Amino acid sequence: MPNTAVSPKEELLAVIAEELGMDIDDLSDDTDISELQNDTALSRLILKRVPVGLQDDINRTTFQSCTDIADLKAHIDIVMALREPPKHSDERKAKLPIVLLLRGNEATAKKKVFLLPDGSGSGMAYMSIPPIDPSICLYGINSPYLHSPEVFNGTIDDLAQIWTAEIQKVQPNGPYTLGGWSAGGYFSFEVSKLLISKGERVEKLILIDSPCRLLFEALPPQVVECLAKNNLMGNWSEGGTPKWLVNSFVSTIGAVEKYMPTPMVLPDGVKAPEVFIIWASEGVFPDGVEAYPELDMSVRVTRFLVNQRVQFGPLGWDKLFPAQDISIAKMPGSHFMIVHPPNVDTLGKLLGDVIQGRPAEAKNDWQRWRNRS
Repeated sequence: MPNTAVSPKEELLAVIAEELGMDIDDLSDDTDISELQNDTALSRLILKRVPVGLQDDINRTTFQSCTDIADLKAHIDIVMALREPPKHSDERKAKLPIVLLLRGNEATAKKKVFLLPDGSGSGMAYMSIPPIDPSICLYGINSPYLHSPEVFNGTIDDLAQIWTAEIQKVQPNGPYTLGGWSAGGYFSFEVSKLLISKGERVEKLILIDSPCRLLFEALPPQVVECLAKNNLMGNWSEGGTPKWLVNSFVSTIGAVEKYMPTPMVLPDGVKAPEVFIIWASEGVFPDGVEAYPELDMSVRVTRFLVNQRVQFGPLGWDKLFPAQDISIAKMPGSHFMIVHPPNVDTLGKLLGDVIQGRPAEAKNDWQRWRNRS
């Protein structure tokens, strides 16, 4: 008998056609879906019917970043490639570029922003960030070892060399705006140093809830295991934290353990990048740390993740940017939830402040830390 199974992508397209009042055969690649961007009620109807295999990855901001059905299909293909079983890793690697365009139109964009991945190694971690401005392209960066983290035993410097080359394929020359969440802060810092060493200008560097390695240890694997077991590593469905995510975190931790950053040194006449830090304000554990006795709370980075935050200074990053002021903001949400709704709306607003040069105007959100180190 022929295989009549319907893929999640086909299911979603059928739902969209039905809610738009169209026949599925009339839903072509160039079908404009701006109606979904403007009609919140219609978007909600469709989102309620998203197939199970896509529920973690299709949200209200997805429609805002896709101008037509072809864009939406491409987004779904990336999502499904990430969710395939780990076999055929070479084939899967070929499907996914290292630099992913998440928002914007490359033909008309005036500015490009590159966000390095967190410990998951996936640039899709940033997919829920709402559109910042039509003139801005937002890119998420994938790890080259996203589908085979177990074979990576190199260093953050090794990864930074690869990412620098890939970013320059998209934007050959500066000025650059770079950033990263969690371990992505380390990655973006090292990529910035490499670009500057090549004679390029890095205009802005955005560190998103990234505990500076000068003060904080690498995250203990036991913490990852505890978070994964209790489904606290993001907005995952009832299936819990996927195994590929845990494997990627373990691989990243191995690189972070070997990593100790050195201060940014600028050649004569080179302007330093503006540095921005965004801190989460809440702890990861909703039931309090007492509910998780297996964790060693003497480890500083563990306390950083799980406890309610009370410190919002540079927390070590000032030592890496000697005599340079740093702009700092805090936002609602825990470390793993700041990139998910509803907190991601605040993150998007803060990123917009940085990219469009508004921190000085948004004084209620940003504080200027005067560096005298």
